[in-house]
Amino acid sequence: MGYLTNALSVATVSFMLAVAPAIHAVSGPAASQSQSSTTSPAPDDQAPTLLTPAQVEHLMPATVYYRGQSAPIQLRNSAGARFAPDGYLLVAMVDTSGYASSVQEIYQMYLITERALEIGSQRLAPGAYGAGVVNGKFIVTDVGGHTLLQADTNLDQSMPRPRPLQLLNDPADGLKLYLGRSWISIALATATH
Repeated sequence: MGYLTNALSVATVSFMLAVAPAIHAVSGPAASQSQSSTTSPAPDDQAPTLLTPAQVEHLMPATVYYRGQSAPIQLRNSAGARFAPDGYLLVAMVDTSGYASSVQEIYQMYLITERALEIGSQRLAPGAYGAGVVNGKFIVTDVGGHTLLQADTNLDQSMPRPRPLQLLNDPADGLKLYLGRSWISIALATATH
């Protein structure tokens, strides 16, 4: 019986050592720091934590499905955030070269959220979506290409070198999603909304 107990203990320790780096890669030091604050507010009131490129790469699928096709994401143009206590938001530009030009216009990026979001005062349920900016509007569609929401974007003329996609913390404890100089605020949806 002692031999079996020792074997199980060794197997458990081996498993924990194998899994620990993956857990650390996803949660990262930034997540640990935000959880160790002595005056931390309620979990849903905490600002989201931006993910590192390595964390995004670990979580983001290499290809995504939209309108009957799979397309590779542009990992160099991807970003993500972690909401406390759980839930991720991942966004990435997509290589849409195989799609019709009418689809390419709207489908510029892929958005995956595990939490309900508020985008331009409209609620977006957890799921995977296509999105893009067209004529000053941020448009979100389901994977079938059907429009779910449209919201006005803001233009940041002061940005010296805009990137195709970036995610930044917003002082209002939300996020700003930039596509070039156009941006939209993203926040966790309130439970009563």
